[in-house]
Amino acid sequence: MASPDSEGALQAMHSIPCEIKWHPSFASPDTDVILCSNDDTAFRVYSHTLKTTSGLFASMFSLPRNTPHALASDIIRLDEDANVLASLLKMVSGMDFPPLVSIDFVDALLRAAEKYDMPGPASIIRNSLPSPLLEGSPIRIYGIAYRQGWFKEAAEVSRRTLGLDLCSPDVSRELAKIDAAAVVKLFELRRKRMESMVDCLNDHARFNVAGDATSICKNCSTPLQHVKWRSLQCAWALLVEKNGLTDEAIEIPEVVEACNAECTKCQERMYNETVTLRALRSVIKALPLTIELP
Repeated sequence: MASPDSEGALQAMHSIPCEIKWHPSFASPDTDVILCSNDDTAFRVYSHTLKTTSGLFASMFSLPRNTPHALASDIIRLDEDANVLASLLKMVSGMDFPPLVSIDFVDALLRAAEKYDMPGPASIIRNSLPSPLLEGSPIRIYGIAYRQGWFKEAAEVSRRTLGLDLCSPDVSRELAKIDAAAVVKLFELRRKRMESMVDCLNDHARFNVAGDATSICKNCSTPLQHVKWRSLQCAWALLVEKNGLTDEAIEIPEVVEACNAECTKCQERMYNETVTLRALRSVIKALPLTIELP
């Protein structure tokens, strides 16, 4: 159902200003409605199309008219620019429309679809949000999906926030603009990744004797000090907070130093480098990637 505020956004004009230009995709003279964008581009469309795809126009056209030709003689001014209006009308008319690649444009299109109560375009936009071709801040895209209640799409987009420092000034400003519940979900994801990482790194079955305070050198039986391994654990914990722990974590100095750790007495390698690196990569791959659905 269209809101009163939405209906107030429609302004009727009774003559065609000379500065108005016709959109080439919507210039058929046999239509019965003329819409005009805020930058003076006019669109000829069928009232039937608008009535069957827009709750607002369905309500508007159900009102009594003074004359049977009132629709054709009026120009209905809308708040959107020609690009947004053209894409919106092409979607509801079954026409080909430009790819949705800019989040700024997608957000403007979505707000127009909501205002005119057009579920069709909203559905198209919903399906486009998780696309890697959509250019824009992952936080903003995620926030839009969550705002709409499109939680499956929000979860899919949330994986693109991994790699971002949620506490950096720029990202913090973006987080301040989205729903608080959505922000909490992102921090919960980081916490779950932290818990999973700690469990994996402390799993002696996965890393043999790595981190075992009672282990001894196989070569000389000297008790081993796993200082480098502890440093790796601390470094990864910091990375989980900073960027969610991405694949690049395998290349940090603490990993190299841990793999090269030696017995203090005989200099025997404490860990098998190949096996350890493979196990560390498996830890990263095992971490949760998306928020939990509400």
